[in-house]
Amino acid sequence: MNLITPQLIARFNSIGHQDASNHNTIVVCKFVAPWLGFTWYAIEYNPSTQTFFGIVDSPQAPQFDYFYLPALESAVGPGDQTVIRDITWEEKPLGDVICWVFDSRLLPKERRTI
Repeated sequence: MNLITPQLIARFNSIGHQDASNHNTIVVCKFVAPWLGFTWYAIEYNPSTQTFFGIVDSPQAPQFDYFYLPALESAVGPGDQTVIRDITWEEKPLGDVICWVFDSRLLPKERRTI
């Protein structure tokens, strides 16, 4: 699976720069590495540097950070698992994602969905 498609690049380009302090900022796509417990929520993408900006939700703590497409593409876990893009993801306001990311840490694992 391609982690980034021409349609996603076009969408990021149409949105342009977004303010991470604005809760109405759009989270365009979501990537997951199930074996690591990492999820990345992208609000910006720079195709010339292949760099995303958004929420990196790790087992330690969620934070805003940059993440690099080639690093996502080259990550391989047990049984040759790879990072996947959540193809069921629908764009959501950043405020909703932030609330979910922090609230989900309080929920039992089987009830965590977004």
